[in-house]
Amino acid sequence: MTPRRVPRDAKATGDPRPEPASASHKHPDQPAVTKRIALPLRATSCAVARRFVRMTLAQAGWPGDAEAAVLLSSELVANAMHHAGSPCRLSVTVSERWVRVEAADADSAPPVLERRPLDSAGGRGLVLLDAMASAWGSTGDAENGKTRWFELVADRYASPRSAQRAEGNLGSLGA
Repeated sequence: MTPRRVPRDAKATGDPRPEPASASHKHPDQPAVTKRIALPLRATSCAVARRFVRMTLAQAGWPGDAEAAVLLSSELVANAMHHAGSPCRLSVTVSERWVRVEAADADSAPPVLERRPLDSAGGRGLVLLDAMASAWGSTGDAENGKTRWFELVADRYASPRSAQRAEGNLGSLGA
């Protein structure tokens, strides 16, 4: 499977990053809030990232599945630490309707989605992203490294099709 990428519109936004999938649903009275944290290359960084995401979503009053966002954030950070072997910058942007989490690292190699045997010790982070996120992807270049990102739409704004897709994808994990 390939990442579900969100269309870019760099001319309109002046920002080369993809627009959040649910940006068209944003209400002008409820702007998105972004918080960032730098995570060192340490064994405790995934736990710090989980607490940071959980706290950010709680402070914003996000009505979606916070634990899904926490799990996927931890996977992004673990992936950055393991594969890039570098510190990571985590960014959480949250609105009432959606959340976008980005993890930037120093490695420019794009992530590769692989299906691993059920008895393998690891390698399921991107499979979880693909199964649970509303959208996900990676941007980057050799000079600046890469940024992996995912988005979740709050349950009350999600389409029934996205729930069916997630159930089907999680079934492929043996869940």
